[in-house]
Amino acid sequence: MDALFQRLARASRVVVETVHGDAVTVVPLARSGGVNGPTTPDHASAYETVACFFENTLAENEASIRPLTGEGRMLNASPAISASIRIVPGQPLTAECALVRVRDGQTFRITSFKPDGVGTVLAAVTKIQPLGESV
Repeated sequence: MDALFQRLARASRVVVETVHGDAVTVVPLARSGGVNGPTTPDHASAYETVACFFENTLAENEASIRPLTGEGRMLNASPAISASIRIVPGQPLTAECALVRVRDGQTFRITSFKPDGVGTVLAAVTKIQPLGESV
């Protein structure tokens, strides 16, 4: 039974990525100068894949992860951005990688991610400045 659900999950992910996915370039980031040093993009190890970007815009869901003021308003109310990223076998994908969306050049940094077991990861991402020599 598990195999059937895994096949269905994999098939649905492929359909969603084909319809709603954006081509992205994954750029690994290397720390220079220690743990708190700047990161340097490793363009030689960059590779192409597909990611679906979405934002959690429901206030009920956001309230569970963002603090509220005494008046019931959310602090830092911009929605969290997530991405479902297709894993490319043999290529690195870590929480210290950057994603460059090909369509508009917007750059994101992966802050955390969780593999789903069917060939993609669900990652929390933040917008960053375009990649230069160091980030």
